[in-house]
Amino acid sequence: MYRIDQVVFLEGLENAVDEAVFRRGLRYYQSNLVNSLRLLSGERGSGNSNYFRVSGVVRGTQTYKTSVGIRDGVFTDYSCTCPYVRDHYNNEACKHVVALGLTLSDRIEKGELLLPRASELSEEKDNETEQKP
Repeated sequence: MYRIDQVVFLEGLENAVDEAVFRRGLRYYQSNLVNSLRLLSGERGSGNSNYFRVSGVVRGTQTYKTSVGIRDGVFTDYSCTCPYVRDHYNNEACKHVVALGLTLSDRIEKGELLLPRASELSEEKDNETEQKP
């Protein structure tokens, strides 16, 4: 198990959104609107890189399924079922992604969520390990 570099991870998250979206995501995080954090096992791409996804449910005007991808401790990609992500063609992340990323960072920092190394991930790609707050 390992921890991510919080500064590098949060910098990547901040670069994925504009300042106003980040502030809205910060408010969602501070309001504890992220639930059901799950560490999804599986390798993406080739090589020995540690890649995995963390998903969660973020409550807003509606409830959205959101996930972030992490490779070697660095924020790499995201998905969200909200209309903001679907309708923005500039590939900008949404406040739900920010809230999930901040929650993830906080739980890792507190030791509440442990991130596996690639060698610790199950060979079975569909295997999921749920970690509750």
